[in-house]
Amino acid sequence: KNVGVRCIGGASVCSTTSVDKQTRQKLWWQAIKLPIFTVSLVPLMVGAAAAFYETGIFAGRSFACFAAAGMIVIAWLNLSNDAYDSETDVDLSKSESVVNLTGGKRDSVLNIAYAFLVSGIALLAITVVSAGEWRAGVMLLEAIAIGHIYQAPPFRLSYKGLGEPLCFVAFGPLATSAFYLAQKAAVLPPALYSPMLSPEVIASGVFVGIS
Repeated sequence: KNVGVRCIGGASVCSTTSVDKQTRQKLWWQAIKLPIFTVSLVPLMVGAAAAFYETGIFAGRSFACFAAAGMIVIAWLNLSNDAYDSETDVDLSKSESVVNLTGGKRDSVLNIAYAFLVSGIALLAITVVSAGEWRAGVMLLEAIAIGHIYQAPPFRLSYKGLGEPLCFVAFGPLATSAFYLAQKAAVLPPALYSPMLSPEVIASGVFVGIS
């Protein structure tokens, strides 16, 4: 174990201090997995860019709400994944697992995860209703459902080699198309709005999913 030296006052008597606290903080930082939050932002940015290209108007408020809701849903995905993995031996030696960092409090981690999910879905619903585009809401719920069967029992499809295809569908065509439709609907009057997906939007969704 790495130790440091701490002298109290000007005395010659020093005590050794552990760096366990610093190590724990580093593990919590790794457990947060900041880069994973870009998974929800990329399809939103691509969808919003496509909507802006067609309309010339940027729905800033809608974009901000979707961004916040997406990150909240990703927090659910991250925490619930750790909780479900703790039921197997996958994370047994994973120091940065949230369940391991909390002393094995799987149920508490799962409860917090689903609180995030409910909050995220609520914000998504409010934003979708405000935009007036129910199709986008259905697509986003389908993407979330895919996230659930990806990791949760009794499905655990990620354990069956289906993780990559599921992520492709959820964060690629589904999320990108949903955000595109909602962003466009948010700035156009109903008489001018069309829910049609252009080949360019579909291709962009596929590209996002692949990347």
